[in-house]
Amino acid sequence: MQNQIHTVLRASGAMGRAVIQELKNRNLTTNAVERTAKPDGSIKANLLNEDEAVKAIQH
Repeated sequence: MQNQIHTVLRASGAMGRAVIQELKNRNLTTNAVERTAKPDGSIKANLLNEDEAVKAIQH
């Protein structure tokens, strides 16, 4: 699984945070997609907006 980026949608929720943490524990590269971006480099996207959702996933 080298050179892969794992994109986690709704990363600020309890499940999303757990998934992000597990991926990091496995030394995997992640992108966190949230409604409100944070300074940690998460991607801001409203998943109810198709264009924003697609851009976030393709990021």
